[in-house]
Amino acid sequence: MRAELVELDLWRQFHAQQNEMIITKAGRCLFPLFRVRFVPEEGMAVEEEREYRVSISIEPMDENKWKWRQGRWIPLLTSRLGIDETPEQIVCYERLKGSEMTLNGLNFDKIKLTNRESDSPMTVCLQSFHRYIPTVQIVECDNPKRIQILRFPETEFIAVTHYQNEQVTVLKKSYNPHAKGFVLSEGSPTQGTVDWLLTPAVTPESPREQKRRRTRKRIRPITFDAIPSDEEELQGSIALQLLGSKDDDKSCE
Repeated sequence: MRAELVELDLWRQFHAQQNEMIITKAGRCLFPLFRVRFVPEEGMAVEEEREYRVSISIEPMDENKWKWRQGRWIPLLTSRLGIDETPEQIVCYERLKGSEMTLNGLNFDKIKLTNRESDSPMTVCLQSFHRYIPTVQIVECDNPKRIQILRFPETEFIAVTHYQNEQVTVLKKSYNPHAKGFVLSEGSPTQGTVDWLLTPAVTPESPREQKRRRTRKRIRPITFDAIPSDEEELQGSIALQLLGSKDDDKSCE
């Protein structure tokens, strides 16, 4: 089978800046999206009636721990856990017919990267500041010895808890429609991640919206023109008593 990455040009832009992938406790999806399509070629083709078992693993590329220093990634030290001792983490998929693979390709956009152990079959636990590469295995169900491995150098990445390279941050915000603080502009095309046009989420208010907004009322302190004297207060209390006695007389009648 001859396979190639969907949106290869986008992957190459990230690869030129040494791509980084965020890992979180809940898990973060890969971006760019990891999707593969099959290209028919003479003597190499997917047999449509045959069934295949597809799996993907995120494999370490070396034993080094990497650090971002002076604008570039450098190997800092060798990890205690060697590549051969690293437990293999495979995300398995159901059996697929050759016709499905030819028509739809392979889509791995539901895989999530985390830094915690998880029971979810779609979550892969990685170590931060280590270099990884996704690897796809395709096995014929009728003949398990026939295995094809797909590994694309453009998908190499370093697992991080937050982005180190500013250029990678700019690329993520420019092409990822789910980037925080950005929304789609009106009338923008949505065919593939490359064509997403992003604008800041804050938009100016229209005159109608400004008119609907209620103006805040100022709270003014209560003021008195003149303070009553003691004699005026006494006369007022006597007048209130007289009114009360008249009301009592009327109730008795």
